[in-house]
Amino acid sequence: MGDVKKFPTPEQPFNVINLVFTDHLGSSSLVTNEDGEIVAVYDYYPYGDDRIADEMGAEVHNRFTGQELDEETDLHYFGQRYYGQDTGRFNRIDPVSFKIAMASDDELKSLTGMNQQDLLANPQGLNSYAYALNNPLRYNDPTGNLSWDTLLAHPIKSLERFVFWKNISQLVSVVKPITGSFLSHSASLEPSNLYIFSGNQNQYGNVIDKIKETNQYQDFVNKSIENARNGQDITSGSLVFDKDDLYTSLHEVDIKVKAEQTKDGWTVNTTITDTYDFNPTNPQTYKGTVTRMPATQAYNDQQAGFLSNYDINIEFSNIIKE
Repeated sequence: MGDVKKFPTPEQPFNVINLVFTDHLGSSSLVTNEDGEIVAVYDYYPYGDDRIADEMGAEVHNRFTGQELDEETDLHYFGQRYYGQDTGRFNRIDPVSFKIAMASDDELKSLTGMNQQDLLANPQGLNSYAYALNNPLRYNDPTGNLSWDTLLAHPIKSLERFVFWKNISQLVSVVKPITGSFLSHSASLEPSNLYIFSGNQNQYGNVIDKIKETNQYQDFVNKSIENARNGQDITSGSLVFDKDDLYTSLHEVDIKVKAEQTKDGWTVNTTITDTYDFNPTNPQTYKGTVTRMPATQAYNDQQAGFLSNYDINIEFSNIIKE
C-alpha cells in the first residue's frame, strides 16, 4: 500500500471518519472504518477504469491516482484537463503542445525543462491527448500537463529545480512556516494530497491554530451557530484570509462548518479544502510571497512539472462555551 488517508463519508461528513489505503500510484484501494472493518474495495485496470468497485458502506470520490471522479461525466478531473479512464486519454490536448511548435527554445526550456529537439525525440510525448507517456503502471500525471517525464528526459534540470525550491522553501519557512511547508511539499516527486488535523498540524506551521485566531474564521463560526439555531445543519461557503502566512499559503478556501448545541455551549466541526497551485491570478503567485521572482518562477515551474498541484484537507473541532 502506498499511503493512508482519512476522509469523511459524503453521507455523514462529520460523524464517521474512514481510512483510505492507496496503492503505489496514489489510487484509492482499500477503505476501512475506525473499527478496522472494510467498507469499500477498489482496483483498476492500467488506465484507471474500474476493475473492482465494491462499496459496502462508504464511497470514495477521489479514485484513480487520487483524482476526483466526476459522477455526471464519469471522467477524472486532473486540474488542467478531464481524463477518460475507459479510453486512457484526456478530453483535450495538453496546453504545452501549442508551445512546442510556436515557442522559442528559451521559452520551451523555461516551461518544460527541454528544448524542442528533446521534446520531439520522445515519441510517447508527441500525442497531446496521451496519459502518462502511455506507461500508466509506472507514471501518473497529477496536473494534466507534461510533468514527471521531465525527470527522466531532463534529470539535471529536474535536480536543479528541486534543490532551488527546497532552499527557497526553507528560507520562506523562517517567516512563514505554513507557506514554506506547502511549497516544500509541492517540490516533492508526485506529492500526495495533504490531510491536516490537530495531531499533525505542527508539521505545517500550526495552521489550525492560526486559522482559529483569525477574525474571518470566528465570524464564520458565529454565522454557523446562528444558522444552527435556525435549523440549518451545515454552513458552507468561501473563506478568504487577507494577511500574513495564511494569505500566501491558503488565501481563499472552501469551508464547511457543523455547529451542534450541547448543554454547555456548542461543538463546532470544521472542514477546509483547497487546491495548492500557482496561477497568474492568485496571491501565491504575484502578491504575497517573499520576493516576486520566486513566485513568478513557481508558476513557470508548475507548468513544467517541477512543482505539483495537490489537494489540502484540514479538519478540526472547537468547543465554544456559553
